Amino acid sequence: MGGRHYLWNTHALRQWIERTESVYRFARRPLVQGKLVGKAGGAFTSTSTTHGGNESTLLSLYNPMAHLGLIIVPLGYGDPIMFRAGTPYGASTVSGQKNAPPTADDLEVARYQGWRIAQVATALKAARLTETK
Repeated sequence: MGGRHYLWNTHALRQWIERTESVYRFARRPLVQGKLVGKAGGAFTSTSTTHGGNESTLLSLYNPMAHLGLIIVPLGYGDPIMFRAGTPYGASTVSGQKNAPPTADDLEVARYQGWRIAQVATALKAARLTETK
């Protein structure tokens, strides 16, 4: 789950998720039928400045993920790339005022995040924890 940070623009994404989640008992959409309970998930973001809210944006995305029952997979500092880019909460990039593309380090963090989530999802599947009742 990802979103850009611009004057708390993730609020719109969170609001959509929370609104969707709040009607889960009446909905027929897979997103809200409990089908995400026990699944692995993570968050990523982009900001325009170095201290533009990357970590707060990622943490704010964790709330609706928890409501949907996702098992949140943070990155921590389990790989040396995490000391050069990203945050322990998820992949992030700083686009600047000119919408610069992600750096090579940013992309490496994103790959690490994908690998880490896939590893957790594989373990959950093997343990049969991803099935809903």
